Amino acid sequence: MNRLKRRRRRLALVGLLLLMIGSVVLLQLRIAPTLRRIAENQVVNAASDAIFRAVTRQLQTGSVDYSRIIGLDKDETGRIAALTTDMQQVAKLKSEVLAFLDACPRSTLQAHPLTLLVLMRRMFTWQQIPKMLELRALLLAG
Repeated sequence: MNRLKRRRRRLALVGLLLLMIGSVVLLQLRIAPTLRRIAENQVVNAASDAIFRAVTRQLQTGSVDYSRIIGLDKDETGRIAALTTDMQQVAKLKSEVLAFLDACPRSTLQAHPLTLLVLMRRMFTWQQIPKMLELRALLLAG
């Protein structure tokens, strides 16, 4: 009789252990993609914040005046009729942001591959294809 009780107890413990392991695996499978997406979004946000800080720093130094980058033309009733952009100021801002990017250590960039992807997209938008290809090489080397 004792033997039967011990055997049942062992089976119950093994069953409980298997149930716990199954629960952990199922939870891991369901949560891992969400956690990965959250981490990717945090990296993209960090890259966007870094670009924003670089642009803000350049605007605060006085080298580029934001009020000269974007202009609003209003009609006689005071409504906004047109949005104008001073491309010389935009080009100056781009060059200063690119200089900031050049000053960033390569190891820092390689440590954040999603940041490299965001920067590559920005370089494409700014038609800085050689810089985009340089970032691509960093991504592939990392």
